[in-house]
Formats: sequence, structure tokens, C-alpha cells
Amino acid sequence: MTHGPLMIIRLGNRTSVVASSPDTTREILQKHDEAFSGRIIPDAVPNEHFELAVIWLSAGDQWRIIHCTVNTCLTRPQKLDSLRGLRHKAVEELIGHVKER
Repeated sequence: MTHGPLMIIRLGNRTSVVASSPDTTREILQKHDEAFSGRIIPDAVPNEHFELAVIWLSAGDQWRIIHCTVNTCLTRPQKLDSLRGLRHKAVEELIGHVKER
């Protein structure tokens, strides 16, 4: 059986839309992003400050403010360069934690 580039999957009472091709994904993200931006927050997500995480926000003013802040304050090349040592230290700590297991 062959499936198209856009599929609907129902798991219990949850309905999900799956884009299985790069072209379809690009169209969804570029032209229909607001329609597909609503996300269900899983029960496994801790409920302390999760409402401010960019991944769980629906498109709107709050998302735009946080997204703009992330883009201007955290992902500029100058900022990335200044945080290189901190990132390196965090990776070393993570590797050490994994080795302990």
C-alpha cells in the first residue's frame, strides 16, 4: 500500500497529521504554519514553566516575542562565540554523566 505525502494518524482519541515529504513539510511550515501550530502538551512534560517553552506555544504575540528574543540574543554569531566555553563545559559534563552510567 502506498501513502501520499500527507497522512492523518489516529491513536486513540488523538489525531495527528504527518507530512512525509520535504516539499509537503516546507509548504505546511511556510504557508499554513498557524493552522498547524497548535500543540498538545503531553502529560510527561513537567508543569512548571512549560507554558513559556517555545515548542508548546501556539503562534501569537507571546510566541513572536520569545522567538524574536531567542533569535536576537542567543543565536547571533557573536553571542554563540561568547558562549563557546559554556557550551563546551556543558558537553563535557554530559559526557561525564553518560560515562558514569
